[in-house]
Amino acid sequence: MNQLGHLAYNIWDNEFGTHSNELEREREAMFVSGYLEANIGSLNILINSDFVLDKNEDEMVPKLKYEEKVIFSKLYLKDNLKKQARAVLKDAAGTFSNDSDSNMNWTELREGDSSIKRSVASPATKNASARIIKDEAAQLADEIKDMVHAYNMYGALPLQVAGKDALVFDSYDFKNKDCPKTMPAEYFGVNAAMNSSGGNSNVHAIHQKLDAGINEVYIPWGNFNPSKAPAVVGNLRSSDSSDPIIPFQVSGKPTTQGVTFIFASNLPSDNYIMDVFASLE
Repeated sequence: MNQLGHLAYNIWDNEFGTHSNELEREREAMFVSGYLEANIGSLNILINSDFVLDKNEDEMVPKLKYEEKVIFSKLYLKDNLKKQARAVLKDAAGTFSNDSDSNMNWTELREGDSSIKRSVASPATKNASARIIKDEAAQLADEIKDMVHAYNMYGALPLQVAGKDALVFDSYDFKNKDCPKTMPAEYFGVNAAMNSSGGNSNVHAIHQKLDAGINEVYIPWGNFNPSKAPAVVGNLRSSDSSDPIIPFQVSGKPTTQGVTFIFASNLPSDNYIMDVFASLE
């Protein structure tokens, strides 16, 4: 069984679990698994990923991690609630799936002194139920939005590239025990442009010390004056090894005036430095 199958059973057992036997459980899990497979693209769009189900190996590539499983599960629950709301509204409008259902649309039967009454929800009651279900779906949508935002923030790599013209790095063996903790400027292709004067006019480097407590910073290009929005590489580092690694990302897009970075949390100290490297073709 692939990851989607395991996730489908987990969703069914934890969120529903109304099966009366193992065969019914398997059938319901298959329906959930079918949804998950059909909506891999939706997950990719939400979290900027590239998951795919390898049909030959019958496995997800790459494998889903805990955070991605949670988001995918919430996505299923939201869409399932929206589907339920549509079904309730359809029933309230008097549209039935088959003729046998319409024949059951009675509230009281009488024969002589005997009578049988059946409780039937009114259209108003069904509309109210549909509204409650839709509200639950909307709440889930808000939760997904927050989760995706957090995922994209905390899932960002400490080193980020933005723009089509991203710098091409020389290969470097990061697993080698002799690999230095601080990369030399040459690996960023900016050895002649580490300050704003001289060097390659198409490459610019800025090192800005940051204040404690901020959660974003705008870096202007100064006298770089690029003719178009450059490709940008950012690196957030601290002079104190006890400071935590803070994920970050570019806010919007780099412009000809500068670039804005946002941080996953407020900087806990004033030991942080933002290294920014900008490059034109």
